[in-house]
Amino acid sequence: MRILIDSYNEINQNKAGGMQTKIESYIVHSKEQFEVKKFDKWNDRLEDYDILHIFMANPQEFSLLKLAKSRGLKTVVSAVVPYSNRFRILASRIVSKTLSIHSNWIMVQGMLQNADMVVAETIYEKKFINKYYGIASNKIAVIPNGIDLDMNAYVPGYFKNHTQIEGRFILQVGRFDSNKNQLSTIRAVKGTDLQLVLIGGADKSDPFYYEKCKQEAGDNVHFLGWINHNDPLLLAAYMECQTVVLPSYHEILGNAMLEGAACGANIVVSDVLPLDDWNIKDCCYVIKAGNVKDIRKKLILADEKNHDDILKDKIRNLFSWDRVIEQHKKIYNNLIIERV
Repeated sequence: MRILIDSYNEINQNKAGGMQTKIESYIVHSKEQFEVKKFDKWNDRLEDYDILHIFMANPQEFSLLKLAKSRGLKTVVSAVVPYSNRFRILASRIVSKTLSIHSNWIMVQGMLQNADMVVAETIYEKKFINKYYGIASNKIAVIPNGIDLDMNAYVPGYFKNHTQIEGRFILQVGRFDSNKNQLSTIRAVKGTDLQLVLIGGADKSDPFYYEKCKQEAGDNVHFLGWINHNDPLLLAAYMECQTVVLPSYHEILGNAMLEGAACGANIVVSDVLPLDDWNIKDCCYVIKAGNVKDIRKKLILADEKNHDDILKDKIRNLFSWDRVIEQHKKIYNNLIIERV
């Protein structure tokens, strides 16, 4: 079984790297199950492969998907669609039925309609795709990201030794933008004894947000900048922190939250995450993203709570890459049987 994979053109230009990390992990963990190749438009021939798997539905990939289908390949699209602009999506669908107007949302819908199988990361995303893009539920499989941290590689004390940050600390990981909401976290710890460590850098579309965060931060806030996902310092940060906070206004899966939980951290997370899908809501401190007082209260509670293994064990089991790859393999096998 030969799988050809592709994604949006600028994938390697994004320092935040969530999709890039996902694809690299997918390749590493799938190599013993099936053959995977990144698409090289200069050398690869589509007909040499069984399945084209596109990570993230986007207009750039629509023509490649249609070409693959014309060459007899089965196609899979990992959707990763944002949950915003719901009414614009519906309006675009209505307008496109009478006028030759092709918005980005209509192009995304076209990709999802033409794919043989769509992969959503959560049940919520599946329902969203079904309702707003009109894709049949039986064509959408739910497969989450896997967690790709080697906890056995952790060296105790590594984070403290390399940053000189001592004592308990709260950790927030991700690019700085208004959706990720670092500013609310900074305001929540202002005037408290809580230490906050922020990993990530400015979003290229809004560099001023990062500067505003630095201006408002007190001495108890530490900015570490971008850290590569495979850097041992990131693993150490997760392993040594007391709490991981994810106060986003919109979020599909929340990789930083899952990675922190897998390392044993307490979790403070906004109520937009599909916690009920995974039966972990009772193990987290749930917040309203725009409520600084609520965030402060939950951060203090999490800071005072000892770590336990209940959430950690749940997350490691639910989001293991072995389980994720097995679910992909099942989809591929079914599609190949249909092709024959």
